[in-house]
Formats: sequence, structure tokens, C-alpha cells
Amino acid sequence: MPWRDPVTSMASRVATAESAKDSDFHALTLEEQTARLGRIAEYYSSLPDRDRHLPDPHGRSMAAPTSTHKPCSGLYRLSRRPMKNALIINAFQLYEGFSKGELNKTMAGVIQEELERRGYEVRTTNIEQGYVVEEEVEKHVWADVIVLQTPIHWFGAPWIYKKYADEVFTAGLLRKVLIENDGRVLGDPSKQYGTGGRMQGKKYMLSLTWNAPRAAFDDEEQYLFTGKSVDDVMIANTANYRFCGAEVLPSFSAFNVIKEPHIVEDIARLRDHLAQLFPIPVVNGSEDSPVVHAQPVAA
Repeated sequence: MPWRDPVTSMASRVATAESAKDSDFHALTLEEQTARLGRIAEYYSSLPDRDRHLPDPHGRSMAAPTSTHKPCSGLYRLSRRPMKNALIINAFQLYEGFSKGELNKTMAGVIQEELERRGYEVRTTNIEQGYVVEEEVEKHVWADVIVLQTPIHWFGAPWIYKKYADEVFTAGLLRKVLIENDGRVLGDPSKQYGTGGRMQGKKYMLSLTWNAPRAAFDDEEQYLFTGKSVDDVMIANTANYRFCGAEVLPSFSAFNVIKEPHIVEDIARLRDHLAQLFPIPVVNGSEDSPVVHAQPVAA
């Protein structure tokens, strides 16, 4: 059953001319549908809770009837799933004759595509192209999710990222917007070091490209890392965000990208990794969308 417009019969209550049009909602473009429902949602958000119900002009559920479908009251409540914000930082640094940064650019693009598909507003920073420290602090304050896409140079991000992190986190400390202090309080041992951050509720993820093979990690028989995981090796990077209160998510790695690259497979794994960390909500058996939704109100 096509999705029907539950707003048409209420058009007289909406103070915009476009919302009062009698055109069939299903025939509108996605952008037009989103804009129209956005105006309706804003209107109803200004009403008292008791007035935020919308009668279904068709007297049935938005979902196609099935044998397991539970009847409802025929009333719907308009709501908007909150838009979330994501910052993607590309820390690639050019070394002549070594790498042009194409893989990291591709991976950053995949991350942006996947997050936007999930309704995130995405901002980006390419460190090598320059940045303004205060603007980067504001991006961190704004973002719900921060993703660092970086190659691994000598077992860490390129030095331009270290400079970036020093400048951004120091400015965030001086302004008391990313971190207040180191968390300790004289005479109160329960206040632990590293608990003075102000980034609670934010999430940080690493996406890495390595020359090292996958077999080099998580194996005590391996010479270099002696059983350590990627996340263990990268703790000097992720500690910045944990120190400021953010949650550190499991990292993603593309391994062996110089000697034995598997780019297509790596991109597919990256998409799967993001799908696990940021699943798309499912409504009535289909993927949700970041626009306004009409939710049935139980009888």
C-alpha cells in the first residue's frame, strides 16, 4: 500500500500555503516530502502535548496490513528523529614518492556517505589543507561523532595530526569546552585522573590504513606487537578523547595496503563496521529515514 499523506485533511490548521496544497504527497520528490513534513512537525511541536495528535484520514495504519498487524486508534503523532552531527578528520600527509593519499580520501568518502545515509550532518577537515584552531574546537563541540581517517606512519598518525591535536585540545581546555581539568580533586581520591572532560555523550572512532598485515596483531607469537591489538597500539591517540570524556569506539583497519592491498574488500568491511556501530533503525520492516515520521499512537 502506498504511503498516504496524513496531513492533507489538516492543512487548514497549518500556516503555510505550500502545506495547504491538495497535491498527492506520494507524487512529491523526497526533498519536497521532507520539507513539507518538516513544516508540519515544527507546527505541531509548538502545540501542547494533548493537541499533537493527527487523525488518519484513511482510518488505517501507515504500514501495509498483515496478519500480525495490530490495529490502533487511527491517531498518529508526528515526530522527528533528531539529526546528529559527525566530524570526519583526514590526517593524510604527503611524502613525495611514497603515497598520494588516494586510499585515505576514498575511505573518508565512504564514511561520509554511510553517515549521511544514516541521517548525520557531516563536516570535514583535511589537516594538510590547513585549518583554523578555533573552528576545529567548535566542530568538536558541535559533533556527536568524530572519526579520524589516517594512514599509520611509524606506528601513529602523521605528525601534522599530533600538531592538530595539541592545538585543538589545548584551545578546548583553555576555553573549558572540551575539558574542564584532569578530574582530580585534592583530598578526594574518588575523583580519578582523566575524568574532567566535557565530551560525554560523544563518540570517537579511528579508521586506519596500515602497511602491517592483520597477522601482526592479537598474536603473542608475533615479534613486534607481542599480542597487542590495534586498539592497544593506538591508545596514545584515543586517550585524548577518552581523557575529554568521549566514548572510544572499536577501530577499523585496512591492513597490508602497500604489499598486498585488497581495497574492494576493505571498503566492504568498512561499510559493515559502520553498520554495526551506527545501525539504521528499522520501522515496519524497512529502513528508517532521517525525516519526519508519523508514529501510531496506541489505542
